[in-house]
Amino acid sequence: MLKEGQLVYYLVGSRVDQGHVIDIEQKANGTGFTFRIDSFGGCEGQYVIDSSEIGLSVFLTEEEADAHWGNGHGLPTYC
Repeated sequence: MLKEGQLVYYLVGSRVDQGHVIDIEQKANGTGFTFRIDSFGGCEGQYVIDSSEIGLSVFLTEEEADAHWGNGHGLPTYC
């Protein structure tokens, strides 16, 4: 599981970006958690990201993110 304030790397558009994890919340049904990244959001604020995105669009190291760049996955880039 991620920790509040942990640095993560994420795929967005055509780049790898980084930010810190905030607002971790366990899902009521016990099947994971959601979180936000302080540097990733849209017009209405930071997006809520599901824990299933870890390893697809969100990574614990920059090397992992670089290795997955261009795989067709990524977080939304619209407002």
